[in-house]
Amino acid sequence: MSLDEATLKRQLGRANEDMAVWVKVLETNGVPAANRRKDATWRRLNSATNTIRRRLKAVAAISAREEEAAKRKAEKLTAAVAVVEKAPKKAAKVAKQPKAAKEPKAAGKEKGDGKKAEKGSEGKEKKKKE
Repeated sequence: MSLDEATLKRQLGRANEDMAVWVKVLETNGVPAANRRKDATWRRLNSATNTIRRRLKAVAAISAREEEAAKRKAEKLTAAVAVVEKAPKKAAKVAKQPKAAKEPKAAGKEKGDGKKAEKGSEGKEKKKKE
């Protein structure tokens, strides 16, 4: 039951007032403070007060969590914008590199990959037969 914090505070105030009225009734009847727990009405009013207090704590925790999430989201967006702004500079540096430097590396990888692929495929076939 999600309620507004102002509504919960109003309800808590009302519950405290009801509790105070009943405590006065118990005092006029001569019930000691230690024996209030034995009274069913006092237990019901105390339970309602405690429930509202727990709800207020939950609302405070949720609002704190939402504030932290909003901060993280803002930081993430600013980081993304910074990366996007830096990306064109990196792209320009990559474009300036000569293509000749990239080709020998690619050619070397192809030769090694071919040998490894043959060895790996032979080993797999043997394992399947056994």
